Amino acid sequence: MTHGTDQPYDQHAAAAALHTARDAQAAARSAQRTPRGYVIAQGVACAVEFGAFGLAARYERWSGPLLALGIAGCVAFMALMWAGVRHSGSVPWPRREGRPAWRVLVPPAATIAAGGLAAVPYGLPGALVVFGVVCAVDLGRRVIRTEHA
Repeated sequence: MTHGTDQPYDQHAAAAALHTARDAQAAARSAQRTPRGYVIAQGVACAVEFGAFGLAARYERWSGPLLALGIAGCVAFMALMWAGVRHSGSVPWPRREGRPAWRVLVPPAATIAAGGLAAVPYGLPGALVVFGVVCAVDLGRRVIRTEHA
């Protein structure tokens, strides 16, 4: 018997391919979810990072320690992102499951807009602080709205 070519079926190769496909399905079904604590900690690290950078530009006397705190927040955020990706086994992409595009696009756009609006009266320091806080609130909102992160 052939499969659309002049080559006959190899039963052993077909069985091995089927076994590999079933293993892949089982692995996909058992993928671990990122714990909520990771997402909450990412929000806190983001707020600390951008808040410290914004305040460092505003308060020159404390700029050294604030910049160090901002860098520590950045490192913590990146470490938490890496740990979350490693824990879940994949890069966490937004779940679209039939949701309208505006529900996926509005929260990040609102975060950027809030930072931009804060720049008008408070300049770059205010924009950074507001952006960090709104990012943390958005990550917290995501945790509250879903049963998993």
